[in-house]
Amino acid sequence: MNKFFFFLQVFNAKTAELISQHQVEITQSFPKEGWVEEDPKEILQSVFECIERTSEKLAQLSIDMSNIKGVCQLLHTLTVLWRSRGEKGFRAQSCWCAS
Repeated sequence: MNKFFFFLQVFNAKTAELISQHQVEITQSFPKEGWVEEDPKEILQSVFECIERTSEKLAQLSIDMSNIKGVCQLLHTLTVLWRSRGEKGFRAQSCWCAS
């Protein structure tokens, strides 16, 4: 098992100053040589946690969330949340391994 960090950062668009950030560890498993998998439920939970904690930090700084102008997602995993037959797609997700 290995750890990967999902993180959320908020920057000032005019100055590029880092205003707030939060990160959560995500477990990676290696079921076969050259394979990397992550749990989509853990990814989704980490997204919720990062948004919640970052929102709290922005509120403490009196920054209105409506001032956020863009979002960029850099996570390297494609997560299927549902299927056409109504089945949930929550299972280990293959992800890009650049090493």
